[in-house]
Amino acid sequence: MAIKQQGGVFGRNPTFNDVNIDKLTVDGSASVNGPLDCDGFTSNGQSNFVGTLGTVFVDSQGAFLNFTRNSGNYIRTTGASSSLYINTASTNRIGIFNTGDINLYKDDGTTVGATWDASAGNLAFASGNGIDFSATSGTGTSELFDDYEEGTWTPVISDANSGGNLGSAVITDATYTKIGRTVVLGASLTNIDTTGMTSTNVLWIQGLPFTSAAATYAVGNVKVDTVTFPASRTYIYCQVGGGVTYMNFQVAGSGIAEDNLDAQHISSGVSDIQFSITYTAT
Repeated sequence: MAIKQQGGVFGRNPTFNDVNIDKLTVDGSASVNGPLDCDGFTSNGQSNFVGTLGTVFVDSQGAFLNFTRNSGNYIRTTGASSSLYINTASTNRIGIFNTGDINLYKDDGTTVGATWDASAGNLAFASGNGIDFSATSGTGTSELFDDYEEGTWTPVISDANSGGNLGSAVITDATYTKIGRTVVLGASLTNIDTTGMTSTNVLWIQGLPFTSAAATYAVGNVKVDTVTFPASRTYIYCQVGGGVTYMNFQVAGSGIAEDNLDAQHISSGVSDIQFSITYTAT
């Protein structure tokens, strides 16, 4: 049986079997308990399409749209915001929001593992989550890439590794990059002023942006200008020990032990130091 547009008006609560409809407008409630083939459909009320494999529900304002099977919502929209969720048995898997943001949920369906931030154009992972490379062969304890950061830091010149008497300098290029636990940083210190510092104390740089891992040791490159080395020392490097947020400079020569660079080796107001170092953070 086929019902064509402009085909007539039927009485209250008509029942049809195997109907092919060109266009259907429902002013009240309607229930379809079998297949529905309809070129155009308009409902001024709540609609519920029930089939053997599932149910499609649309409210009168179009704010809710649910595709349901075995009492579980598989695709649904929520409220006037028209957020769209793709589920498995009513458990959230993907949420798409009217802002353009997209959430990817963990197995509990409520905790967000990652978000596509539409305004920033970035994929943001929840803390402790990232890109898992465990499918590749390796012997490491972790193959999760869960951190990347770029920024600036403030070197603090001192005659102690904590507190102490502070010096000053013109600081430029004090930047760092953190990739996983690897920290790459550097700075340029010009016109270093050691006034007020104890001359025989070691020259320290406090304020590293991340604490170094315990039981580690790292060295880095240094360039100096107008710095006086102790006797027989001809080259310089910087070092970071384990479990600290500070560094110092060592001077050495062929066949002799290293020595610390002290405040007295700096020509106050004149000396310049540029350095870079890579170390492992906790």
